[in-house]
Amino acid sequence: MALEQVANDSVTYEEKDNLAIISIEGAMYKKSMGGLCMSVASYPDIIKSIDRAEANSVIQKILFYVDTPGGAVAGLNEVTERIFTSPKETITLYSNLGASAGIHAFTASKKVYAASKNTELGSIGTIASAYVDKTNDDKKITVVSKNAPNKVFNWNEEGIQKLQSKLDQYEKYFFEAVERHT
Repeated sequence: MALEQVANDSVTYEEKDNLAIISIEGAMYKKSMGGLCMSVASYPDIIKSIDRAEANSVIQKILFYVDTPGGAVAGLNEVTERIFTSPKETITLYSNLGASAGIHAFTASKKVYAASKNTELGSIGTIASAYVDKTNDDKKITVVSKNAPNKVFNWNEEGIQKLQSKLDQYEKYFFEAVERHT
């Protein structure tokens, strides 16, 4: 079966033998935002793809191929519950990034994997941001849930050290791959 693209190509559905592959790329929201330059996967499009896989008696497994920084709370529980209660075997493969709402929803699969050592998983928690106009002094206010301090990068010494450590680890993986392949 040919690849079917939904919305702005951020949710795709494909069948191969007894496997349905649902790819999710981008931030996830309750409403489709097709036509935007950024990747936005809508919860209704994800559910529509799950429905399609579950309606096909040939399909035995659903693979969620996920690359998302997360998304909105509104609509998230419905997707999570659909994955958790699916009668099909559900598998999640995080390709590049699985964070926040992406962890919430797709860890409901019966099996969960990261594609490589470079796949980033987390953070989990909630965040809200708003801009406050104080005449000529615009200010951004960000509030982070108490258990998710890493949702916002702090440009202090500790934050820079964490970033440096992460980059050093990526470099190590890079050199290991080149050494293995050459």
